[in-house]
Amino acid sequence: MSADTPLVSIVIPCYNDEAWVADAIESALAQTWPELEVIVIDDGSTDGSVRVIESFSDRIRWETGPNRGGGAARNRGLAMARGEFVQFLDADDLIKPDKTRRQMDAMPTDSGWMVLSGVEAIDTTGRPTSGTWIPAETIGDPVDYVLRNSLMITPLHSRSDLLAAGCFREHLKCSQERDLHLRLACGGIRFASVPEPLYVQRKRADSVSSDSLAVLHRHEDVFLNAEDLLRSSERLTDSRRRTLAFAWARDGRDLVVRGDCESARRYFARALALDAAGAAEAFAGLSSVLYRLLGPLDAQRLVAAKRRLVRQWK
Repeated sequence: MSADTPLVSIVIPCYNDEAWVADAIESALAQTWPELEVIVIDDGSTDGSVRVIESFSDRIRWETGPNRGGGAARNRGLAMARGEFVQFLDADDLIKPDKTRRQMDAMPTDSGWMVLSGVEAIDTTGRPTSGTWIPAETIGDPVDYVLRNSLMITPLHSRSDLLAAGCFREHLKCSQERDLHLRLACGGIRFASVPEPLYVQRKRADSVSSDSLAVLHRHEDVFLNAEDLLRSSERLTDSRRRTLAFAWARDGRDLVVRGDCESARRYFARALALDAAGAAEAFAGLSSVLYRLLGPLDAQRLVAAKRRLVRQWK
């Protein structure tokens, strides 16, 4: 490794991804950045994933162990990593050849940064599908940005920043990336951006992130933890309070759509306790009128009922 070219570690957690993991590894090995290591952590797969992984021989570093969850696998990969910078890559996803180089070129020289890129979505056959996401060229408040954007799977991180933040909280079974990046933002990490789709996400009906109700339920832990971090560090500004209220109310609306009005009531209450204007921001157009007349829960119930009727008549 040259003194002026930092080593980048690409960490791939794998659980029963026999059909995809070879493509993920190949995309990591194909990076144009000259100083690179690829680390694969098999999380107790019961299919043929280990056989595929070991076929790469000494081109990668890898290990297998009991199933402990994606967060634990990523944390183990981070512990093995020797690079100054780290990219996490899901075993069923891909990264384009220039991703690492483009993000390293965009990494500011001072400390305390991570660099985002865009996401391109494909289906299980490899064909492009809907869901492309491009980050803003210039990102203001990172806390606001994480709370208002959903696809945060692309960053290139400083390894020291990940370790300082404690990396992934292993009890979370979903929303792990959002939680990590929100904690980093709450701790003062700034976001730079390469506004191009350099990460390729494979959309699968059986993936953890596809269970939208589970994701919404997990946000309760994620948002409360972020609020505690901001309060304890005296970084809970009025703007951040409003954005947190917006996020609670937005998720409350989604919970009503999915039939969980009990959780939605709790989310709306949290939003209103934080900032009434932020809660109202989650309701736009006709919904804002209903919100003022009926309150958040009944307003969203009525909106959801109208949408169901419209779908039935189509």
